[in-house]
Order: sequence, then C-alpha cells, then structure tokens
Amino acid sequence: KDPAERKRLKLDNLPAHCQGLDWGWGAERNVFQGAPEWRTSVRYAKMSLEHNLALTHPLVGSLASLWVRFSDSFLVNVPCATSEAVLMGWQPRSLEMFVDEQIEAARQVRERLAQEWHPAALKLFADAAARNDGSGISIASASQESLQKLFESAATLMCRQLRDLVTQSVRRFAHFFTVCAASGNTKIAALRNSLIISDGVPRAF
Repeated sequence: KDPAERKRLKLDNLPAHCQGLDWGWGAERNVFQGAPEWRTSVRYAKMSLEHNLALTHPLVGSLASLWVRFSDSFLVNVPCATSEAVLMGWQPRSLEMFVDEQIEAARQVRERLAQEWHPAALKLFADAAARNDGSGISIASASQESLQKLFESAATLMCRQLRDLVTQSVRRFAHFFTVCAASGNTKIAALRNSLIISDGVPRAF
C-alpha cells in the first residue's frame, strides 16, 4: 500500500482487476480476479487440451511407465569409461569377436523388446478396453475421433522410445571410440589398442 514502494516496483498503475490484497481489522479483503479475457482464454485452452491432448490419458502414462524397465538398454556392448571397462572385464579381442559381441548385444535387446515390452504394451491396451466400470482407465466408450487421437499419441510415444534407444546406442558406440582415441589417461588409452585385427596387428583409430 506504500505509494513509494508501489512506484519502485512499477505497480502504481495497475488496472482495477489487478489491485493488491487488503486485509486486517476493519479492512475489506479483495481477492485478485483475472481479466475476463484471460478467464475466457484459459477456459478455451482447457477445453482444447481435454479434446486434443491424448498425452494426459492414463493409458499413455502407463506406456511411459512401462518403458522405464527398458530405458537402460543399449544395442551395443562397449564401455565408456575406465571404471565401466573394469566392471565389464573388458579384454582385448579380435575385430571379428568385437563385431560378434555387438551383433549378439543387439539381438538380445531386440528379443527382450519382442518378448517382454511389446506383449506388455498390448496388454495395457487390452486391459484399457476391457475396463468400463470407472475403476480404471477406460477406452471402450470413447468416440472414434478420440480413439484415433489416443492411438496416434501412443504410437508416437512408442516410436520415440525405440528411436531414443537407437540414438543412445549410437551415441554410446561413438563415445567409446572417441574416448579411446582422444583420452590422455593411460588406463583409458589402453582401450585404444583393445581391438586387434585377425592377423594380430593392433588396429589404430
């Protein structure tokens, strides 16, 4: 209420609906009220989100939670630091053995996704369709348009999850070679010669 303080804070020319609170003995309390235009915009924004934003649907949230179990998987099997190399028991190997290890790592992850992640995701959709009693997520009574948007949102999320898996794997693979080639640390630099070609000559990279 201090005029000098209001001027210092540049609050001396507020519109009527933005006046500050007033309270105390014998004082009338004025609660802040947004401008009518603001309230209308917020109301329309909420309606638009409820109609179009399928990401807030519990089914999509369940799909996101499901992926947590697989988010630490990689399509490659390489260390990115000395400590990780020690834990993995990293040893020099031939180029052919190294390639075989990466192929096997990718195969295991693909099998895990096919045998665990994909069936679990399908079960979430089946359970959501079966529930219509208000006790869980329900899509049985949704309109065709709402279902279309929900499935598109779920498909986008699942595609992004798989894409992130590939992206993180590629980054990890690239980081492995970058660390080995550029590090001045003798322990990490030892990884630089951990790959050898079949004739026994160290591979430089």
